[in-house]
Amino acid sequence: YKQDFAKPEAASDFVFSDPAVWKYGTDKDGKGYLGLHHDRKAYKSTYSPKSRSPIHIALIANKKFTDFVLDCEMQSTTEEYGHQDMCLYFGFTEPQKFYYVHIARAADMNAHNVFVVNEAPRKNFAKETTKQENQRRTSDAETCGII
Repeated sequence: YKQDFAKPEAASDFVFSDPAVWKYGTDKDGKGYLGLHHDRKAYKSTYSPKSRSPIHIALIANKKFTDFVLDCEMQSTTEEYGHQDMCLYFGFTEPQKFYYVHIARAADMNAHNVFVVNEAPRKNFAKETTKQENQRRTSDAETCGII
């Protein structure tokens, strides 16, 4: 699977936990992207998971992956704050069973770690984390046989 977001129809490759906040856009160079657009302080999501976990989720629809390499560019465009974040999801079998990597500006028990949601509130399990300084990320992540 490869997605370059060259056309607005690229968004139809995804399923969203809260479709109202996800929008296709283009940057100043005309390069397409899928972005999260909402007032994080005022907007109340329509998605309410049973256990504490992320609420703004976009998953590739109609594909099932096993071992994979994820190569992507991500950029946070919200104002800076401690839990300013971006998440990458994998092993998603249902809304109460999945893993995610939470990339944040600062590490703590709830940010900048790897988490599992397994019919209970999220739980981190990375042994070490690093402090992040930049808003722009290039991800070249590899995962094998998680689920």
